[in-house]
Amino acid sequence: MTAPAPSFGDAIEAFLHRHGLPGLPEEKAFFDRVRRCTRVPPARTAHDYPNLADSLSTAWEVANVWPRSVEIAGRRRVNAARQLDAIRMMRKDEVPFHWAIKHYLYSLEQKYAAQEKQLEPDEILPLEYVRRDDLRVADLGRERHAAGPKLFVREVSLAMREIFGKPYDKVVGELAGLAFEIKALSPRTVRTMCRKSDLIRIK
Repeated sequence: MTAPAPSFGDAIEAFLHRHGLPGLPEEKAFFDRVRRCTRVPPARTAHDYPNLADSLSTAWEVANVWPRSVEIAGRRRVNAARQLDAIRMMRKDEVPFHWAIKHYLYSLEQKYAAQEKQLEPDEILPLEYVRRDDLRVADLGRERHAAGPKLFVREVSLAMREIFGKPYDKVVGELAGLAFEIKALSPRTVRTMCRKSDLIRIK
């Protein structure tokens, strides 16, 4: 006898505990909202809901990090330059530090020197491998601050099609409304956000 497939709520709880997220208020609040979705389609396999939970997490990260990536990286480069100046000044003064401290300062210098050259924040790199959409940061243009919901909708719609075989526009619209605490998006709005041609209007 096979074990019953997990419910959507069970899959979310398992995801939160597996990734140690119950202690992170923003992520937990996000999942508390989306788990109230009333239109999630029935699972066809035991992996459907766990895959959906994982995809929702990815979509939420994309929506929150992707549009702000230029600013995040810029702030870190400025901070790295300040730290580098301080570290190099200490090393230049040739203070008789213990060898362990010298080694620590050298490792810090290498770390901040790398950050000073980064054009994208570290959070972007893992998302490159799990995103279903082929949209690039550069495609967001100057309107990237308003692109969060659109990125979320696109990711979740692609996930729905891959997991359940259909885009389920009504479900995606409800999930987006719950995620961003707004009115549920209409199927027409969801379809518009998912169109390739609509991306041109973001620029």
